[in-house]
Amino acid sequence: MLSGSNVDFRRRVVSDVGLRTQNQTTSGQSTTKLFKAIDDENLGDFKRALAEGANVNAFDEGYTPLMTIIMGGDDSPTNLKMMTLLLQHQNLNVNIQEAKELNTALHLAFRMENRSFVQMLLRHPELNPVIRNDYEDRYGRRKSYTPKEYIEQIGREQEKDFSHLTKEIQKAQTGKQLLNALSHGNFHEAKRLLNEEFNPNCWKRNFNGEIETLLSLIIKSCLQGITQDNEEVLTKLLEHKDLDFNQIKPIPAIEQNPWVKQIIEQVMKERLTDAINRKDLGDVKELVEDHCFINRAIVNAVLGNVNNPSESIKNYLNEKFPASAEQPVANTHNVQSEINDEFIAQELQRLENLEGELERTKAQLAEKEQELNRTVDERTRDTDKISQLEKELRQVRQGNQERIHTLTDQVARLTREKSQLKNLRDELERTKTQLRKKEQELDRVVSERDTNKISQLKRDFSQQRSELQTQNQDLNNKNRKLSEASIYNRRQSNYASASFVLSGAFAIGACLTISNLEICISLAVAAFVFLTIGCYCSYKASTVLSDVISTEFGNVISLR
Repeated sequence: MLSGSNVDFRRRVVSDVGLRTQNQTTSGQSTTKLFKAIDDENLGDFKRALAEGANVNAFDEGYTPLMTIIMGGDDSPTNLKMMTLLLQHQNLNVNIQEAKELNTALHLAFRMENRSFVQMLLRHPELNPVIRNDYEDRYGRRKSYTPKEYIEQIGREQEKDFSHLTKEIQKAQTGKQLLNALSHGNFHEAKRLLNEEFNPNCWKRNFNGEIETLLSLIIKSCLQGITQDNEEVLTKLLEHKDLDFNQIKPIPAIEQNPWVKQIIEQVMKERLTDAINRKDLGDVKELVEDHCFINRAIVNAVLGNVNNPSESIKNYLNEKFPASAEQPVANTHNVQSEINDEFIAQELQRLENLEGELERTKAQLAEKEQELNRTVDERTRDTDKISQLEKELRQVRQGNQERIHTLTDQVARLTREKSQLKNLRDELERTKTQLRKKEQELDRVVSERDTNKISQLKRDFSQQRSELQTQNQDLNNKNRKLSEASIYNRRQSNYASASFVLSGAFAIGACLTISNLEICISLAVAAFVFLTIGCYCSYKASTVLSDVISTEFGNVISLR
């Protein structure tokens, strides 16, 4: 069923205004008739248009005829037949890409989620499954995917599992390996590959341009002589559920070979019996539709071995193969359905007569096949090498684009960082200038403060010294009057005077050495100590004479 997202996808692509300006456009009435036959699903007109030389690689509304069928999303028998005719056309370019997003037909088949279309495309011998498209996603980013990567990306976006589609790629590769093994008569490899999952309808063109399939190759081998190996391969191939029975040919040669015909009819009986037992009308129709080796006799034999077949299946088979036919026919060529003994004897005699000629032609055929196989192998190797080189080139180109994007982002980031660093450097210079100004201002304030302090200390010291000198003078005057009572006092006064002098000296030294804080503090402490000692000595001296000159010493103490 065609999903809503697929319909939107087709409408979005087809409605684009530029789709009608493709590199290749329809030319001629036959090509126009071909596209119209696809739109009308008219198989007859389609075949006539091809016979008239329609361009199978032309574009109309952005798509080739093959792409148009795929984008229709309808895998009806008519459309599948049209698609088969296109794929088997010798002029078809199955890897051509549409102009808008460079999608191949395989990209579109995956996008439409149509397993039948995917299987049919993968059968083509020249299909390249690693071609990349190129489009812009909804976020404006350029994307490039192989068909397998494309549907896997869609699955991630839609949270769906499309492994049932992607595994068809490996099945087709196995089918082509099986085709190559049968072409070389390698039945050991063929039987090994038959045990794996494979596409049973892969095909190729032989040296004469004729189409060869797995079924046609094994039938050809069986017609040359039945062996255990080719009989086993033919049986397993006929039992494959996806086998297209239209590949059974050549019909006349098979009709004339009772052993090959018997193998085919026996497998068809078994498959038809199984389908009837499963009451699968669809599978029954698929088996008998246009199948020339199923006739009324086979149907009667099968129905006789089935218990309680469904009425719908019985009615369909009776309608398809009327029981009223006077003479049963084996196929559309009206070949006799049963082979009698006389006919077998004649055929054996004819085969014996042709045996000598067959042996002679076998040698020539083997030589031609070897030459053809060498040519095919060389071409296959060249094609594989070209595909590998194209893949490596795309990978290198994609890697370079990613590195360019990365380097561009890094350059932009470094440019921004450089601008930020420049702004920070300018701000740092401004801060340094402001800091120097603050330092100069601080030095100026400190210098002014130190000068004022020294001047104040000098004034205090001078005043103190003046006061001390005055006091000393007064004491000297008093001592002259009290000499007889001041022996002890004089000694103490001398100590006091010496202490005061030393205190003053140290005080001056402290003022002079204020720039050196440690020396200044030491001298100041010493000055204070001597001052204290001097005061103490003065106090002792005054207490001794307190009785004599209490009034005078009281004044001195008050001055202190």
